[in-house]
Amino acid sequence: MKQSYVDRDKARLSTRKVEANIGYCIANEVELLLFVLFSLKSGLTHDVLGIICGMNGSNAKRNPNIGLGTLKKP
Repeated sequence: MKQSYVDRDKARLSTRKVEANIGYCIANEVELLLFVLFSLKSGLTHDVLGIICGMNGSNAKRNPNIGLGTLKKP
């Protein structure tokens, strides 16, 4: 997962987090994978998922798409 993320986005998640200089509740690729799996399994709306995971609804919608794109990469 980590290498796929780096190949896709040209940087580790922790590096991108520092460069953006914003608060981010997903610290690394493992947490991104857990978030994606939880979001798929739970079937919650993005707003509720965001509240549970400490992010807003738009990020709760965006992050699973990022994670799924990383998982789909060969």
